[in-house]
Amino acid sequence: MFDNDGDEFVRSPESCNRLGLECRSCISEAARQMAGASPELTPAGAAKLFKIMYEQPSCRSMENTFLHAYQMKRSMAIDYIADREVAVADQMMLALATTAPATTEMIGAQAGAWVVRSQAYI
Repeated sequence: MFDNDGDEFVRSPESCNRLGLECRSCISEAARQMAGASPELTPAGAAKLFKIMYEQPSCRSMENTFLHAYQMKRSMAIDYIADREVAVADQMMLALATTAPATTEMIGAQAGAWVVRSQAYI
């Protein structure tokens, strides 16, 4: 990565300021982007990633900001997935309730929809 002058860009508060970037907003946005791309990353993995991305000692004080933004975005992504699973399960149950009388297969399908719904937030 290179800065506006064509020099190699090293992430540090000084180089970011030269580009008009503010540490908190820049690091928070990087964390949100990372959480969107890799929501399965553990907090320890996110901390390791921060240390790789921001090697400069002057950036280390922003690690908690990065981790907080990552966790917030990750939680939002997981909530969105769970909400979609609940919506699909609700659609399944509605369709099953209005299509046929209670047969063994239908009861089994409804039970499956309830399992999907119950697992959404686990």
